Amino acid sequence: LSLAAWAGIAAASRHRLDDGRGVGGSRLWTWGGRRGPRPARLPPEVVRHVLLLLPGPSLAVWALGEGDVTLWRGVGERPVRLLGLSSAVKELRILQLQMAVVATSDNGTSIIWSALSGHPLQVLRHMVRGSERKVFSLDVFPEGDRVVALGEACAIVWCVSTGAELQRLWFEGLSSQPGDVRVAFRDMVAGGVTYVDNDPVIVWSVADGRVAHLLEHHGDAVMFIEVPPDRTKLATAGFTGLFIWDADGRLERRLQLAVGWASRIIVTAGAADIIAANQDSLCMWDARKGKLRWQRNFSEDVRAIAMHPHGKRLVVLTPGEARVLDIGSGECPQALRGLHSDARRMTASTRFLAACGGQQGILSGQWAAVWEAETGRRL
Repeated sequence: LSLAAWAGIAAASRHRLDDGRGVGGSRLWTWGGRRGPRPARLPPEVVRHVLLLLPGPSLAVWALGEGDVTLWRGVGERPVRLLGLSSAVKELRILQLQMAVVATSDNGTSIIWSALSGHPLQVLRHMVRGSERKVFSLDVFPEGDRVVALGEACAIVWCVSTGAELQRLWFEGLSSQPGDVRVAFRDMVAGGVTYVDNDPVIVWSVADGRVAHLLEHHGDAVMFIEVPPDRTKLATAGFTGLFIWDADGRLERRLQLAVGWASRIIVTAGAADIIAANQDSLCMWDARKGKLRWQRNFSEDVRAIAMHPHGKRLVVLTPGEARVLDIGSGECPQALRGLHSDARRMTASTRFLAACGGQQGILSGQWAAVWEAETGRRL
């Protein structure tokens, strides 16, 4: 039965989607026994997230839908649906070195697929005391050899190549279930975001599974956590400020927000600078001196921000428009046209920019768009 099931998945994955709707099409090929594959009608896709796969000769965009992950390899190519998840996709990460992608779903199952063949490599199940539990967040170690999934009761570190469970990280010191996880510092994992006042952020040591630090004294609920590319610092954001922590769990600096709370932040290497989206404005801070470098106001709310890999430009997403800003001055040398008004997510690679409808409650867009990073031409 197991071999037959995998044979069906492999056969279905070899048939590509193309009903004229691009990413998020509504036709799926299913296994039909002796008669071979047959088309099955599905409801329209709900695209929740889009990511760019940087290595390789061709562009690859991964889009999340309700239980589906879709691969698009470039202009003129048909999208390929990756199978195996049976419920809504919660989060997606790309394993750059392994040319693979990992996604986790509501029901506690995470799957690692090959980006070359589209076939599943590993199936990871969040089991606690004999039953499968929900997973809320996912992150990848910088070496690409491990992933960590945070779910009910604990976070689990998995080996990418074998699918073996390497370590369990149990919650201690929290009054409620954390909802976000990040790989931080040297072989450590940080978990937090409970939206409960005065709940700390936990930092575990992956080597022994013990709690290394409790990052406290936020004064209010922790909204999200972020890690710079070099993973030497950890940034947390509350309702009233941004906090920078070192590898020993010490608070290095607190940046006070003038109005409202940060809806999204980007931390540069070494936590030298922090870019914070705050309602309808965008600010860049010199985190070491605690000084504001520049501030830019918009006529509408900032929905998403994304940094170019070379670190010189920033993409800012507002309703119906995306602007490319110079990170040094905050000036806008380029604007991207052709966006839907429901655009909520944006990502950037060295050559391309991508956006999709994202998610706001249960309402999501049914589209994804890609541009050339240098020219702004929509592909």
